[in-house]
Amino acid sequence: MHAALPYIKASGLGEVRFSTKLIGLRQTADEMEATVTNGAGESETLRGKYLIGADGGSSAVRRLAGIHFEGFTWPERFIKIGTTFDFGTTGKGYCTRNYFFDPDEWLNLFKVKGYGPPGIWRGVLPVPESETDEQALSMEGIQRRLQRIHHKSGDYEIPYCALYAVHQRVAETFNKGRVLLAGDCAHVNNPIGGMGMNGGIHDAVNLAEKLSDVWFDRADASVLERYTRQRRKAQVDYVQALTIENKRKLEEKDPAIRRQHLDELRRTSEDISRHKRFLYRSSLIDSLTSANAVE
Repeated sequence: MHAALPYIKASGLGEVRFSTKLIGLRQTADEMEATVTNGAGESETLRGKYLIGADGGSSAVRRLAGIHFEGFTWPERFIKIGTTFDFGTTGKGYCTRNYFFDPDEWLNLFKVKGYGPPGIWRGVLPVPESETDEQALSMEGIQRRLQRIHHKSGDYEIPYCALYAVHQRVAETFNKGRVLLAGDCAHVNNPIGGMGMNGGIHDAVNLAEKLSDVWFDRADASVLERYTRQRRKAQVDYVQALTIENKRKLEEKDPAIRRQHLDELRRTSEDISRHKRFLYRSSLIDSLTSANAVE
C-alpha cells in the first residue's frame, strides 16, 4: 500500500484512508452505502455504485454481505520465519525458491526483498497441534528450526516471525448485488506454490474489465455473474487443488509414494514437453485459459 500510495494520490482517482473500520453495509437498487468509523470513533456513511471487498481472509465486507466462506482449516498452524542469513553462501545448492519434502517437518525456503543486501530469507514450516504457540514462537523453537535447515555456529538473526492458521476456503459467490469480492477476501489457500497473490491479481484483471463495461454501458450488470463463474472455477479447479496437492506431497509419509513423487519431478525436469505442461499449470496460465472460456 505504501508503494502504491503516491500513485493513487497523483491520479486523483481515489482516496486512501487509514484507521478506518467498516461496520455496516446497505444496498439499494441504485447504490451501495458503507458505514465506517475512524480512529476517533466517528462514523460516516460512504456511497457509491459498487463496493469491492479486497480486505483479506477475515473480510468484513464478505461477512456483512452474508456470503459464506466455504472450505476447511488445516489442523496444524504454519510458522513464517525471516532471517538475514544468506543461505546462498553456504555452498549447499540453495536457490531463490526451495521446497523440502519431509514427512515430519517439510519446508518452503525462499529469498525475498529485504531492507538491503543480502535480503531476507523466509522459511515456512508446519507447527504440529501438540506444540503450543509459545513454544513455536520462542527463540529456542525458532533457532531449532533454522539450525535444522543449515547448522551454523551462533544464532540466526531474526527480523520477524509469525504463526498463523491456514485455510482452504472459497466464497460461495464473488458477487452479491452490488457487492464484489476479490483476492483473499474471495479465496484463501495455503502458501505452498505461491499462488494466492497471483490468483488475486487475476481476479482484479477480470473484474476491472467487466466492471468497466458495466460502468460505461457496454454490458449489462449480469456480466458480473460471469466474473463469479470464471474466477471461482479458477480457484476451485486450480489454486485450491494445486495447493492442497503441493502440501500433501511435501508431507507424504509413505516412502514408496514419496519416491514416486520425486521420480515424477525428475522426469518432468528432463522432458521439455512435460516441463512446459508443468509450468503452464503451476503458473496458473492454464487456469486463465480454462476460466476465461466459461460463459
